[in-house]
Amino acid sequence: MKTNIKCAISLKTMALIMVPIGVSGCAVDQYSGTPVANSHSPEQVQGNVPNGSPKDWVLVPSLSDEFNGTKVNTSKWDISPQSWGAWTWKADNTKVNSGNLDITMRYDDNPNATLRTSLYTPFHAHTYFSSGILKSKATQVFGYYEARIKGVAKFPGSSPAFWLYSNNVTDEAAGFLKHDDNEQAYSEVDIVEMQQHAQDSHILDMHAPYQVMKDGKATWVRNAQQLPYLDHPHVNGNFDPAAAFHVYGAMVEPDRITYYLDGKEVNSLANTNWNRLPMNLALSLGLRAPNLRYSTASNPCPNNQRRCGRPPKLNANGGVDGYPTTMQVDWVRVYKKKPGTSPY
Repeated sequence: MKTNIKCAISLKTMALIMVPIGVSGCAVDQYSGTPVANSHSPEQVQGNVPNGSPKDWVLVPSLSDEFNGTKVNTSKWDISPQSWGAWTWKADNTKVNSGNLDITMRYDDNPNATLRTSLYTPFHAHTYFSSGILKSKATQVFGYYEARIKGVAKFPGSSPAFWLYSNNVTDEAAGFLKHDDNEQAYSEVDIVEMQQHAQDSHILDMHAPYQVMKDGKATWVRNAQQLPYLDHPHVNGNFDPAAAFHVYGAMVEPDRITYYLDGKEVNSLANTNWNRLPMNLALSLGLRAPNLRYSTASNPCPNNQRRCGRPPKLNANGGVDGYPTTMQVDWVRVYKKKPGTSPY
């Protein structure tokens, strides 16, 4: 069993006083405030799941991984799904290395990349970067999700993410989708998106956009102007995500989603639109400004997409400064209630 030794430990003094900070099982260096080793095994519910009891909760192996092997376990993870956005997913950018999952983004000019829309229809566009993703083959709705992640050295321009999302095509085929106005069409829980705000690397997005049906079409609902309970999606972590590993978690319950950072509750919202459609788990590294732009009426993105790639500035060697850049994942652990246990 791997012992998590990759928490940053201050070497300024040999006398470290360790104090528990909550359900993540981490402790902190008294002098730096940096989370250090989480010695809890993945099967240990108490200490990993907020207010969890072993009699009620169980680890979900098909959605969990300690990354202790020599390669990605492709029996439960997909590392080459169809590309979307302003970059492409390539399997070579997602690797297991020395007890971590490494997800890398690199400059990778492709004038005719095949991408997909949100409705999974293909189109072609010029992309300038490729990246990596780890997507679960299994799905789940309710449960506790957490991962121990270290961000990327390159900032701004790349955003490590740990998230859950449904699939319009498979949901439609399974008969899950309804077509009346305001019916749930797509669910997404962003447990964390880090380093995507160019003005401040400390800001973390821990929120949950979704789509509902409107006039027969799936329509995004993203912000507080549309629904008040989506307010306050940003959390100031007061640390550089690239400097050390931190634990990011979310408890998805039938009536509420609660977000955790290093074992402490930091955000909560009413669950009215993430409680029906099955969601895949994903760990990924997405492209952000200044390497992408948003579509405008005067300068639309190809195929009417919301955002698209922007040609980067090349250095004297024909590359892009700061790339390749890599996020690391120590582990991802998912838990669910045992059948017949008390409600959430």
